Amino acid sequence: SGNKYLKDLIVEWYGQYDVATKIEKTAMAEHLVNLIKRKGGNFLKKNKDGFWVKAAFIESRTKVSHGFRKKREMDSHSKVGRSAEARKPHLHGDKRRCVGV
Repeated sequence: SGNKYLKDLIVEWYGQYDVATKIEKTAMAEHLVNLIKRKGGNFLKKNKDGFWVKAAFIESRTKVSHGFRKKREMDSHSKVGRSAEARKPHLHGDKRRCVGV
């Protein structure tokens, strides 16, 4: 699925992203969006009527950047052990998705 492909890309690029400057991080996120789009994938979001529509480029880039931040968060939880907060089930309110890859 597209979401798995995005997660795999984030894992692959995380080492470079983690040490990059803010400008480099933005460029990497944009590169991954373009890579996904070149492979025929898209990022989707729900519109106000509840229908899935293509997300704008900036929204897609934000989704990729969020994925990197989430990986950092998950890695930091695994390094220090799972706190009570980390054991709580996570509600996924992000309505954007990467699909079609």
